[in-house]
Amino acid sequence: MSKQNYSSKEIYLDKLKNYCAYQERCQYEVIQKMKELKIDYEWQDDILLRLISEKFVDEERFARAIVRGKFRINNWGKNKIRNFLFQKNIVNNLIEMALVEINEEEYKEKITFLIDKKRAELANLDDHIQYMKLTNYMLQKGYEANYIQDSLER
Repeated sequence: MSKQNYSSKEIYLDKLKNYCAYQERCQYEVIQKMKELKIDYEWQDDILLRLISEKFVDEERFARAIVRGKFRINNWGKNKIRNFLFQKNIVNNLIEMALVEINEEEYKEKITFLIDKKRAELANLDDHIQYMKLTNYMLQKGYEANYIQDSLER
């Protein structure tokens, strides 16, 4: 391998280190970025392995960060978070491990909070329509039907 190729590879590696340092990334996102940068296919595995070995990419850390952020900031439920991580090619056991980050009591409180907030917006509607709209809203947020039902009955 010539000196020029090596330096180009190092430049790409540095670019990707910066990309990963900016926010948590998963392997899928890094691979997409390498395709976008049109990095030689032969270099991609080596670059990805370097990023993993140097802890720039860590699937478990990524999954845990996504769970915390999407739940606390975006108010997403477990189903929506699970689907998001699945789309990023995170394996099921890692997804389930990361979802443990969500405290069960905090989860139920969040459901009650969101329902109460939305109910105030729908106050002028009759009970049946309000119930349906609240249920649909919470399902779209990714919360489980049994939790929604329990919270609506209270």
